Amino acid sequence: MEEQNKEASVASIVKNKSVSQFVKFAIVGGGATVVDYLVFFLFSRILITGLFSGQTLKQVSKSLSFIVSAAVNYYFNRQWTFKSHDKNVATQTLKFYVVATVSLVFNNFIFYVVTSVFGWADIWGLICATGIMFFWNFFMNRAWTFKK
Repeated sequence: MEEQNKEASVASIVKNKSVSQFVKFAIVGGGATVVDYLVFFLFSRILITGLFSGQTLKQVSKSLSFIVSAAVNYYFNRQWTFKSHDKNVATQTLKFYVVATVSLVFNNFIFYVVTSVFGWADIWGLICATGIMFFWNFFMNRAWTFKK
């Protein structure tokens, strides 16, 4: 009997719209994070190495990779996570990019602190910035960008 109650509890949690959106947001975010990291390393190690150096190269690469991953994030969160049918796509896109821009500022700040102040490797800067900003992005996009 107790096992059935546990299964029923798990099933009700999975069916909960907020939990479902959070899980989908995490999946989309995971894919966008892979895009973010790949684009970061592509820019910082190959494409713009002759234009910038040192911390400037890292910050510019991080900004560019974040913008690309934000576009991936918007598309899949609109279509799958929040299943938005808002006809005013321009306003919704603007809201998404306002949230993303605030996130970008904090993302770069965290990345800077971790890599420059603490002197940790780039990957730790990426992981720390992404992990912290994940929650901001979910709650702001759920409450404001894709609010029904």
